[in-house]
Amino acid sequence: MIVVFHAVIQLVEYPEYSFTQEDSLAAGVDMFFVISGFIIYLTGRRASPGTFLARRAIRVVPPYWLYTTVTAALLLFVPSAYRNLRFDARFAMFSYAFLFSPNVAGAPGTLLGVGWSLAYEMYFYVLFALLLCLPRKWLVPGLASALLAGALLSLTVPVSAYLRAPLSTLPLEFLLGCLLAKWYVENDNPPPSKPVALALFAVGGIGIWLAGHYLVGPGARLEFDVWRVLFFGIPAMLVVTGGVLLEPHVRVPRFVQLVGDASYSLYLSHSFVLAAVVRIWRAAGLSFLPGLLLVLLSSCVAIVVGISSYYLFEKPVTKALSSMLLRSSAEPRRGRRG
Repeated sequence: MIVVFHAVIQLVEYPEYSFTQEDSLAAGVDMFFVISGFIIYLTGRRASPGTFLARRAIRVVPPYWLYTTVTAALLLFVPSAYRNLRFDARFAMFSYAFLFSPNVAGAPGTLLGVGWSLAYEMYFYVLFALLLCLPRKWLVPGLASALLAGALLSLTVPVSAYLRAPLSTLPLEFLLGCLLAKWYVENDNPPPSKPVALALFAVGGIGIWLAGHYLVGPGARLEFDVWRVLFFGIPAMLVVTGGVLLEPHVRVPRFVQLVGDASYSLYLSHSFVLAAVVRIWRAAGLSFLPGLLLVLLSSCVAIVVGISSYYLFEKPVTKALSSMLLRSSAEPRRGRRG
């Protein structure tokens, strides 16, 4: 959804293509946040705070730093690749730390365009790890209290660019995922129900489409829309719930699983690929061909590059760092037994 969303945005400004921005596709990020809350609760609720943060850092940081560095290099050596963004050391420093800061135009953001969502993600990880220091019964209530407090404050006080992650309504989507996971666990993996799952898929999907077409204003800064949790978050939770219930009924093709495995690398790399394909397409004089063909081609190339990045960088680096983490955490235990 996000790849196609950005592929269409690439073409909106070109008069030879009659595309308009399809905002409903932007809800892919909201599904990602809900899924993240669901998975993090399932896999992290029994972990120690240190182990949880280490595993999250190993998984998230290296690919993000790689593509943030690619962006920095382009801004330094090929500044013409960007229209409104210029290299700024302070802005880059905050971006590497997964923190929002004002860009040259004064708007909150990160050096890597899609990095704004990772700033929210990292805030959620840190908050989750801190709450793991408390008795486990306080995990979900603590998350709810902190995220609701941040959302309410964002509606009542001016929000600095630096505090955009904790003071926002958007992290409530992580809470939706955690609540779904808590229900799933406490009901002992509820029995699958295909009709209910399909109904949830339909209601959630239609809700996202309606919101994208009738509730989101043209040119809206979707990442900072205080209503986004209602517009996209609640319908996204319905879709994810449908996926949880439908999973036993569906055999997912291996290639689709592969795209899922590579989705993080795809998410981080696709903007570079889409921009390059559009430039090559126009330079080759292919603008007479249907714009839909360009959207499909650029999206496919982005998927191929994302999968390549996953196999060449993300997977081996994650494996190597995980091996080091497991070995270092096991050595003290062996020492004590000795």
